[in-house]
Amino acid sequence: MSSEFPTSPLVVVVSFERLAVAALGVYGNQWVETPTVDQLAFEGSLFEQLISHDPDLGRPPAWWPRWIDLLARRCSRNDASRTQHHMLVEARSLFVRQLSGELEQTAGLAGMERVEGEDGLEATPSGFPFPRLIGKALSWLEEHAGDVGDVGVGDIRAGASDSGTNEAQVLWLHSRGVPKPWEPPRELAELYFEDFEDQGWALDEIEESEWCELWPVYGSYVSLMDHALGGLVVALKRISQRRPVKLLLVGAAGELVESIHPGNERLLGLEAMSFRAPLLFWEASPVIEGDQPLASQATLPLPAGARWRPLLTGSDVAATVEALAGEAIADGRSIFSYVLGEAEPRPYVAFDATVRQWKGVVAPDALYLSQTPPPGHAQRRRLDGQRAAGEPDSDGRAEDFDDSPVATSTARPLDTSTERLHLLPDDPWLLLNEAAQSQDLVFEMRQFLEGVTAPA
Repeated sequence: MSSEFPTSPLVVVVSFERLAVAALGVYGNQWVETPTVDQLAFEGSLFEQLISHDPDLGRPPAWWPRWIDLLARRCSRNDASRTQHHMLVEARSLFVRQLSGELEQTAGLAGMERVEGEDGLEATPSGFPFPRLIGKALSWLEEHAGDVGDVGVGDIRAGASDSGTNEAQVLWLHSRGVPKPWEPPRELAELYFEDFEDQGWALDEIEESEWCELWPVYGSYVSLMDHALGGLVVALKRISQRRPVKLLLVGAAGELVESIHPGNERLLGLEAMSFRAPLLFWEASPVIEGDQPLASQATLPLPAGARWRPLLTGSDVAATVEALAGEAIADGRSIFSYVLGEAEPRPYVAFDATVRQWKGVVAPDALYLSQTPPPGHAQRRRLDGQRAAGEPDSDGRAEDFDDSPVATSTARPLDTSTERLHLLPDDPWLLLNEAAQSQDLVFEMRQFLEGVTAPA
């Protein structure tokens, strides 16, 4: 890239609270239309294994306060920085509801702007929260990141001298993702119903009050967000003709989607989708070859369309934004450290679904789930599957037994009433192999889970 070009990058982060990877084409869905996300993945890099520590979002992910702190540090340096770094957040998001005290003050320093929107079947597509969020972002980019229209070679070279600093400019957009209940505009809510009717659904028998629970409507909400995101991507591609642009799209948690495909079939093992959140990275920078038309190219050695499978956590996501913004990484490793071979992949990641009572361990090729028995469970089993002392056996006999630690994994069978083990295939849609026979793997993952989470 010519030294005449502006070198200060524009870093844009688009984060979602709840967005099911099961509803995105690049993660395997062949029904819901998400052309913008699909194209970003085709031109950028997709990360398949971002694990949410709490899929229910009972606790905020680590990167929420760390990103707020990053923006606050930038904005506190001088008043001019407030035009360089900005945050737009949907007012009804869980993020806003969890802000309080010191974090609220820090968010004020970061120039956080709350964006209102209207939900419901009677709302207009442009009035929905996420399209309004994108609209606000486009206005901010127009004012603070340069005209988002097409430019020529002379324009970019003339603008190079105006870049007074190489410090990254950061814009953070935070969305609820698909809220509960999901109620997109009526004209979009019906988008996928015809496909479902072909599978035996009787649309005329479904009350509108029930639409917020139907996966065709969920799919239409995702398509609405993808369409709005397309406007932002077009603007960023134009800006990348003048200066480097880096886009990180990330989710805080997934969604438990039992039947995102048309029809009523249940995909066994799909709880694996609920703790996986989307994550992709896209970038472009200006390049001129002689007097040829302006083009864009990536600056990091990440091949376009690459799919990466290292196990990632929230600390890695926070570290990635800190690295993109040119800040020292407080904790974790950026996604670039994995793909460039500078960090060893994790063997395991633990997660804990606070509301649904699941906790578990994800390994590259396996998923282990352990569920806290609900109150009043008639035969509470210990995590290792053994009967408690004095608990009746299947014939009603109560016996004492040796409660010393079990030395061999074969003596610790899988208790399918409270735990499951899935071996993960290459295609996440084929999570059908409940592998009770892999007792050595059950034992290993139990031991890891017991060591990093509170007991059930």
